[in-house]
Amino acid sequence: MEKSRANSDHPYSKFYTGNKQTLDPTKKDLNLREELIKFWGTYYSASQMSLALVGPQPLNKLKKMVTDAFSEIPNNPKRSNIKPEEAWSKTIPFGSNVKSIIPGQGYVLEIVPVADLRSVTLTWPIIYSDERDKSNQSLIKPACTYHHFYL
Repeated sequence: MEKSRANSDHPYSKFYTGNKQTLDPTKKDLNLREELIKFWGTYYSASQMSLALVGPQPLNKLKKMVTDAFSEIPNNPKRSNIKPEEAWSKTIPFGSNVKSIIPGQGYVLEIVPVADLRSVTLTWPIIYSDERDKSNQSLIKPACTYHHFYL
């Protein structure tokens, strides 16, 4: 439901889970291999990737392991100057005036569950007041904290 209420112009609304039947590319006359190659050619670039590594080895050994494993990833010149977080900075995922499948605010949704679970997960977007606030908040990772309430 959350992704259905997100702005359809924002990448957050684009990916859902599915199964073999719902993800069947032949239903949409798609050549999955061609689409994957097209996606790879457009978006795959070393400049768009980040890596976090934790290990008991000394730093120089960790660095060599990473260099050996990842140094051949190409850098796409079309993407090298684009920061992923800035590409969508002007398109907000939620709000009262966004395009979405299900209106995001001012509506009550009645949902019939598909499983007998008694839990509620609450999530909300975090809006930073400025770059310093964003930097400070990234140290405590508030977006990575999940609270589950069991009824």
